[in-house]
Amino acid sequence: MNVTAGLTIRPMRQEDINDVLTLERLCFPTVWHPGAYLAELNNPTSLYLVAHEGDRLVGFIGASVIGEEVHILTIAVHPERRRHGYGERLLLALLGRAYERGARHATLEVREGNQAARGLYSKYGFTPIAIIGKYYVDTGEDAVVMWLNPLPRAPRPVPRPQEEGSA
Repeated sequence: MNVTAGLTIRPMRQEDINDVLTLERLCFPTVWHPGAYLAELNNPTSLYLVAHEGDRLVGFIGASVIGEEVHILTIAVHPERRRHGYGERLLLALLGRAYERGARHATLEVREGNQAARGLYSKYGFTPIAIIGKYYVDTGEDAVVMWLNPLPRAPRPVPRPQEEGSA
């Protein structure tokens, strides 16, 4: 059963900002100021998408696309909808649209302890390339910098090598 079948992903609009901030409060220790999102929506290099189930915002993702690079800045999925493919759908939608804008590689920072997010990014070929110590000022947590090069037109899961001793 595809639990994301009723999911709609579209560009973020100004009227989405309050719902995005509400979701952000559920997901992160600190949230952006509403003016920051408004500025992003008016920035031609920004790419922000929202995911809805009916009238309910259940996720969002944001990035900057400059030249051939897409830098993913934020992604959030409602806690009740995590581990059901929503983040994956948002990531793939963003990467596809970034490719259409000319991006040919992608980068992001992710909390070192966020194994679910790191697993999702690895699934689509992102590889860790660096650690930034105490990157997240709200918790003091380190960030793992991940890189995807090249960014394929249609990202697909990367086959994982079989573990030793498995058939």
